[in-house]
Amino acid sequence: MSPIRLAPPRWAQHVNFAACLIGIGTSLAFLGAAIDPEIRSWPIGLMGMTSLAVSIWAAIRSYGIHVLLDDTDMHIHGTFWSRHVPRDRITYISDVGEVEYKDPRGYSMTVHITWLMRAVDDDERFVLARLQRPWREAIATLRNWANVEGAI
Repeated sequence: MSPIRLAPPRWAQHVNFAACLIGIGTSLAFLGAAIDPEIRSWPIGLMGMTSLAVSIWAAIRSYGIHVLLDDTDMHIHGTFWSRHVPRDRITYISDVGEVEYKDPRGYSMTVHITWLMRAVDDDERFVLARLQRPWREAIATLRNWANVEGAI
């Protein structure tokens, strides 16, 4: 079986990138305030540097967000972290991208696929529900691949 790659639509990745750019702009405003002779505040400068680093990291990783399904594992590549979950340990996949699985010791673990999170009814009469059709299809593909049920 060839790997299956699931990713948000390109327009959603652009929106995510734009949010990161807003974070970069806000960080630069903090840094500008920190070096202003009338303000000169190192806590503001530290906050600006930290948020700048996080925003740049998120902007770079925002285009690499995806889930890769191979024969044995689900590889989740998110904005801030990546994780893999063995296929045979997955017990449940919710409607909002929450994957429950058992770790090697048998404890129940949960991982959230953040780009699959949504809070809209699936009523196709509404614009937001139609826009989220790719997310519903991705969740259906995940459930089919893992051979698990969905919502309670």
